[in-house]
This record gives sequence, C-alpha cells and structure tokens, in this order.
Amino acid sequence: MPIRVGKRIVRLKDVADVQRGYADPAQPLMRFEGTPAIGIGVSMKRGGDIIALGHNLDKLMAQVESRMPIGLTLHRVNDQPKAVSRAIGEFLSSVLEAVLIVLAVSFISLGLRAGLVVALTIPLVLAATFLVMNWLGVGLHKISLGALILSLGLLVDDAIIA
Repeated sequence: MPIRVGKRIVRLKDVADVQRGYADPAQPLMRFEGTPAIGIGVSMKRGGDIIALGHNLDKLMAQVESRMPIGLTLHRVNDQPKAVSRAIGEFLSSVLEAVLIVLAVSFISLGLRAGLVVALTIPLVLAATFLVMNWLGVGLHKISLGALILSLGLLVDDAIIA
C-alpha cells in the first residue's frame, strides 16, 4: 500500500510488518464489573424514537437471553431510553407544577375573569406550539423544551401585565 510522505511515496511494507490475524491480547480489552466482556453498541437511526428503540431492545434481549449458552449473560452498560424516559417524566411534572402555580397566582392576583383568560391561553398556546413543531419536524429535545418553558413564562408574564 503506497503512502505519500511529502513528495515521496513509501510502501507500507518498507516501514512496518503487515500481517493478517487477531490481536493478542485483544485490544481494546473490555470489562464489565471486573470480568472480561464483549461490547455491542446499538444506536438509533436518524429521526427514530428512542423510547420505541428501548422497548424493541428489551424484547430482543429477552429472546437472545433465552437462547444463550449457560455462563453467558447480557447486561446493559448504558440505557439511554430509560434515561430519556426519566428526563421526560421529570420535565412533564415540572411543567405541570409550573402551570398549576401560575394559574393559582393568576386567579389569586387577577381575579376569576382575568385568571380564566390566562388559564385558557396556556393550553391553547401549548397545543398550537406542538402542532407547529410537529409540522416543521422539530423534535422534543431538552433545548426545545427549555425554550418552550421560557416562552410560556413570557406568555404568562405578558398576560398578567396586560
């Protein structure tokens, strides 16, 4: 295999020993909880659903484990679908708490009529936002959800000021 070094061309066999075979010891060596392991990486295709990927992996792992020889086990080193599910759950509970607090403050400080306007605007704006995000192909990521929280705060603030 020719390699260009500046203006010169050098053959690989002139500078290294080239041979086919397995690396002994295997590089890189992987261990799981102190025992030698084989790592398999699974990644999601672009535009996929990470939660659905997690469910499909659970089913596949159950099938593969039932057919594995005795002494071999499957373990997940990093479970991103569960982490994403946990993060979405925390976000939804935070948003629900924030909306309830904002509505309570709106009803207490603005009265029933003006508080009702704020109470109706929040779900309508959220529904319209999700509709436009879906139409434009914008996914629910931490950044888009954070921006949504900020814009919701501005919406409520403007409604109270008005």
